Amino acid sequence: MATIKGEIPPELEEEFRKVIALKYGLKKGNISLALQNAIEEWILKQKRVLKTDKKQTELILKQIRSEFPNQFTAIDEKGVLIAHGSSLTELYQKLDLSIILRVIEPENSRLNVVYKKRQMGWDLIRKIQVK
Repeated sequence: MATIKGEIPPELEEEFRKVIALKYGLKKGNISLALQNAIEEWILKQKRVLKTDKKQTELILKQIRSEFPNQFTAIDEKGVLIAHGSSLTELYQKLDLSIILRVIEPENSRLNVVYKKRQMGWDLIRKIQVK
């Protein structure tokens, strides 16, 4: 067995202990059992959310790339298109920089893999902060 340490507000701890006592009784080890069940449920929920998010993201990317081929596009956190342009510079000029966004490069983009992975997000953040 592993030990995980953390802190929670006293009110949450009190409520947690009350529910454990009602559901499992006051037997030794019931807190660990309840924690294990809670963590397992949380993990399953997060996996479902991540799987759904991944599918939605793939659908959004496919739709945007089909509607705006050979274009750089920017979407917000909900997947709504904010702006598009034939280059990153053109895209930056159209952006409302107060919006949280993700930049999507065209499928046939000539940006090298290292640049895309390491620099594109950083350059966008840097330009947002500078302006």
